[in-house]
Amino acid sequence: MYRFAVLAAAAGGLIACAQPSKPTTTATTPPAASAAPAGPSDGSSEEGRLAADTVIASWKGGKLTYGELTGAHASELRKLRNKFKNDLYNVERQRLEATVVQKLVQAKAKAKGQTEEQYVDAEVGTPTVTDKEVKDFHQSNPRIKEQPFDQLAPRIRSFLEQQKKQEAMLSFFERVKKEAGVEINLPRPQLEKAEFDLAGRPSKGKDDAKVTIVEFSDFQCPYCSKAVDGVEALLKAYPDDVRVVFMHYPLSFHKEALPAAIASQCANAQGKFWSFHDQVFANQSSLTAAKFEEYAKGAGLDMDKYKACVVDPKTAEFVRKDMDQGNDAGVEGTPSFFINGEPYSGGVPSADAIKSYLEG
Repeated sequence: MYRFAVLAAAAGGLIACAQPSKPTTTATTPPAASAAPAGPSDGSSEEGRLAADTVIASWKGGKLTYGELTGAHASELRKLRNKFKNDLYNVERQRLEATVVQKLVQAKAKAKGQTEEQYVDAEVGTPTVTDKEVKDFHQSNPRIKEQPFDQLAPRIRSFLEQQKKQEAMLSFFERVKKEAGVEINLPRPQLEKAEFDLAGRPSKGKDDAKVTIVEFSDFQCPYCSKAVDGVEALLKAYPDDVRVVFMHYPLSFHKEALPAAIASQCANAQGKFWSFHDQVFANQSSLTAAKFEEYAKGAGLDMDKYKACVVDPKTAEFVRKDMDQGNDAGVEGTPSFFINGEPYSGGVPSADAIKSYLEG
């Protein structure tokens, strides 16, 4: 039986820049209470596992209740519960789509007297990789460009052929679903919400939009750059119903991300954040203080105010507060998205995901 693992594997969405450890912040206090969801009204703990007043440890002169434990680690436990629900949903969704496509392909293959593999291979065809593509890949990959091209060329060609074949198969599977009028009705799980302080954060869309998307982003992360077009597409698709709020989450191993975040916040202080944002993401290979000043001038900023803002400790503190909020909400990489407070896995939220919030 032909395997549709390629479809399931690709359904995971946009890859993210992962944080190996939490960003270093100046916070020395427990997570803000606003980031934790309200507890159930019946006195039970989150998810109803135990009553909040259940004593789970005791010693001479003291005791600890389940509510005290979960309250002290609310952010971490919420993140784990949401992750479990999301992981389960993603697997169900991947298997569902793969199963539907397989049934459609089985019917088409049977009608033509072919096996599933024969039918798919005939529809997808054999990808062609040019010598130029092989050379370009070799030269654009820093890890291998210094190695002999002739030795690596066959392996590069094979890799590119497989990549093209996978892309062609995914395109074919999407076409099969569209032709069959497939509708996926698997509901997303109900996730525990986080609350964010959005005051002073740059946003696009109407303030009273039904859906607020909070994006935690890193100016040096290539996947954040790729997400820009998807976010713009959502805003164009739902101009009255979607608001996107940008929050900073510079990763510790991206050395220019924090300076870029600080510079962008100074642009935000003068109402020019999005112009600066677009310039930085369009030029990720040139993240320097000199370039940031160039973008600031191009955006028409008052340069005296900009330079004073960049070195003002309050600006860096503002960025770190975004990072603290991200940590409290369970952010582990970028880009990370939250829809009306619920974490959304799979990259830029899809139009279907937004539709479910508008209809809910």
